[in-house]
Amino acid sequence: MSYSGTVRCGFCYERGHNKRTCGDYNNLLQRQYKRRKQQYIDALDNNNLVEAQVYERDVKRLGESYTKRTGCDPDTGASIAKTKEQKKQAKAARMQNIKCSYCTKRGHTRRTCETLKTDKKVYVKATQIQREQVLKELRSLGAGVGSMARMLRYGYHGKNREWGSKERAMVLKEIRWDVILPHAEHLQSLHFVDVAALMGNDNDPYSSTTCAMDSIRTHAANGTLSPVNNVSPPKGWLTAASVDFSRYFPPSQSRPWAMEAAAKYDSSVNRYFAEAREQLGLSSES
Repeated sequence: MSYSGTVRCGFCYERGHNKRTCGDYNNLLQRQYKRRKQQYIDALDNNNLVEAQVYERDVKRLGESYTKRTGCDPDTGASIAKTKEQKKQAKAARMQNIKCSYCTKRGHTRRTCETLKTDKKVYVKATQIQREQVLKELRSLGAGVGSMARMLRYGYHGKNREWGSKERAMVLKEIRWDVILPHAEHLQSLHFVDVAALMGNDNDPYSSTTCAMDSIRTHAANGTLSPVNNVSPPKGWLTAASVDFSRYFPPSQSRPWAMEAAAKYDSSVNRYFAEAREQLGLSSES
């Protein structure tokens, strides 16, 4: 688009069209095609196979470019417009050479990959299964915001900053509900803060910690966890209504091994995925 607001061709510099629809450029392509084709024929007649290969590639490239731009035969200039069925067949032929970046099979792209669509359904179901179990366990342990536990915190303590352990009264300040996901079962999601630090009486850098469910189970078993009565996740958490697929299905990354194993009903890699496929009634891919 020129300064005056009208289209200006980048090839012939005339107004009213761009290079994509420029007739002069199309004519140039056709002339180049015919010239290269004649050179190809001459090279074959002279038994010059090396030059013939070079000209043959140029003939193909120029011919395809001309046809794509004009919809015409580069030799005759006649229209070779395809019917809907011909276009469908041509697209199917092109797709045979395309390889999906997710399942690595040919004939489709990641955007239309049925395996990826199925795996996302499995992931949502697995998230629902895991979160239901986690919530049930948190409630049975009484582990919620406000729960207290006595923890040994290792670090440089005291005025002399000497290394050692220090027992602290810690309170569960936050549960990171969003990171409780089936592919990250041991991810640290429970944030504890020293009671003294919470009251503003301690600036010790070791006064807070984030731990996983294993730590809560240990404290509950040892009797060092003070339970609470109310453990309530955010709305929609149990149904995985706002699950972030990018954490497990980042663009261009191929199918995770855990999903492949689950598709064969191998629960040794991830039991949630295998159970989700079973509940969804999906057949084994083995």
